[in-house]
Amino acid sequence: MALIAGLSTPFIMSTLDRMELQTSARKVASTLRYARSEAIASKKTVVFLGNLTQNQYGVDQK
Repeated sequence: MALIAGLSTPFIMSTLDRMELQTSARKVASTLRYARSEAIASKKTVVFLGNLTQNQYGVDQK
């Protein structure tokens, strides 16, 4: 039983990491779609801002 648990742990962790990455990618894609929609609706420039150091991103209207 311990052997099965030991072998399945890396698989579970890689699955969780993959799911977290997919979720993050969906959130960024959603934010980019929002920025595009805002730019079209307002007829203004909307920029995507990312701060990799603080793991933050967002949009700003110019």
